Amino acid sequence: MRKLGEAGRHNGDTLLGMLTDSQLLDAARHRRWATALVKMTLEKSGNAEAIRQWIAKWEPLADKAIDAFCAVMPEVPDAAANAKSATRDFRCLLML
Repeated sequence: MRKLGEAGRHNGDTLLGMLTDSQLLDAARHRRWATALVKMTLEKSGNAEAIRQWIAKWEPLADKAIDAFCAVMPEVPDAAANAKSATRDFRCLLML
């Protein structure tokens, strides 16, 4: 979302930039909620492995979706790499 807002601002669309800023605030709230949920589930034996299996299954598909989404923003060439790195970083934090 951050890179989409940057692309919008780059092309003079300040409204898109402001909308993505707002959505990023909501995403931060969602991350806090998801972090608490995963922390709770990791208290039970076996759940960590199940979560790792889900990540292994869905991460490649998510990466493809990120690549496709970011491909239409040539003015932000590092968007896909940054987005995939950010999602991996978040997942790593969840599993600590």
